[in-house]
Amino acid sequence: MSEVDRLAYVVKFIEFLCIVDDVMEDLPFGEACIEHAILRQALYECYDNDQYGGRAAGLMKSFLRELRIELTGFDDPSTPLLLKTLDTSLRNRDSDDSEFMTLAEYIPYRKTNFDYDFVCQLLRWGMNIPPAVQDNPLARAYDNYIGVIVGLTNDYFSWAMERQEATDRIRNAVPVLMKEHSISETQAQIMLKEVIVNEERKAKKLRDNIMSRTKADEELKRYVTGMELFAAGYSFWCATCPRYHRPQSAGLLEGLY
Repeated sequence: MSEVDRLAYVVKFIEFLCIVDDVMEDLPFGEACIEHAILRQALYECYDNDQYGGRAAGLMKSFLRELRIELTGFDDPSTPLLLKTLDTSLRNRDSDDSEFMTLAEYIPYRKTNFDYDFVCQLLRWGMNIPPAVQDNPLARAYDNYIGVIVGLTNDYFSWAMERQEATDRIRNAVPVLMKEHSISETQAQIMLKEVIVNEERKAKKLRDNIMSRTKADEELKRYVTGMELFAAGYSFWCATCPRYHRPQSAGLLEGLY
């Protein structure tokens, strides 16, 4: 649903964030914070002559700088906001080494670590959605449901891989639920699935409400449709990609799809 001249940039940003996530999560926490700060320099013209790429940010920094320069050619007031939102996301995405004890505490961090505010802004920018839609309370409520769904769905399907990784910080809802409720890993996975399905029900109810309103803003309806497609596509990717794929029983999957 992106505008033709913006689709390639949407794809580039999504792939870029996947690579950033892969690289940064393998670094010790303190070093990851430094590398994120180096990467953010690519978003500022005053650093264009600075070629220092740290230990890991080098090629990503060059790629992001080129994207920023290309985007300056867009005569659209939402483009500077897009880049500003990305800067904020890169600053905050892996800046907390807390050990979360409850799912309620973890979810806001999960959305931040997922770059969710930027993803929403990127989809709005790609679809050329008017700024007024962003301020609509219904859009914000729907964004919140989708953010919880995609973040926790990623946790659900990536846990088989993440549980085996050597890292100084595990960022997944499964161990959070295990601690919060003193339950086994299998029980936590089942509970996580139930949380996701419940959020999907809420999102569907709100979507149906928005779509049934004859006087509702057509741009709002278009945005909600775009976000629904994003959530569906991303959830499908999490469920099937080689990166996360492990043999799964039908019982665990059937509640999600």
